[in-house]
Amino acid sequence: MVDDHTWEFKLAEGGKVSQRGTLECRSRKVLLERCKTHPKSQYKYAVPDYRRSKPWTKHTVHFITKTPTPEVLVMLESISINAPQVDPGVDKKDHAYLARNMVGTGAYKFVEWVKDDRITLAYNKDWWGGRVDYEKVVLRPHSGERHPVARS
Repeated sequence: MVDDHTWEFKLAEGGKVSQRGTLECRSRKVLLERCKTHPKSQYKYAVPDYRRSKPWTKHTVHFITKTPTPEVLVMLESISINAPQVDPGVDKKDHAYLARNMVGTGAYKFVEWVKDDRITLAYNKDWWGGRVDYEKVVLRPHSGERHPVARS
């Protein structure tokens, strides 16, 4: 924190958004505006009331809240990062487009989504956090059925 209203965030230089390019502060600013104002946003609660988000450099941003907001870090942690510098129309596209064209900066990158069947993720070799336990992860929806317990 710089003062009671100003938070300074520094993004790791060389950070990459899977399948889209490098991570920069302007990506975060466009994303915050979309989360706060888009009519279908499920993340409005996660963006604190702020006066402005001002990039100081390519990798440093000052986030200035309207009132002292000590929970800023907890609020912002659930927001994923997109890369509008590579996909400049992302702020104009609908929710369905973003759901089908997922990107992120985490340990895994999106590979495939088969509706009502599975989501496949693969290890993101550009991830800053190092190796992970699994090269590939497949997520399947739970059917809600109870599985029988094996008895001997």
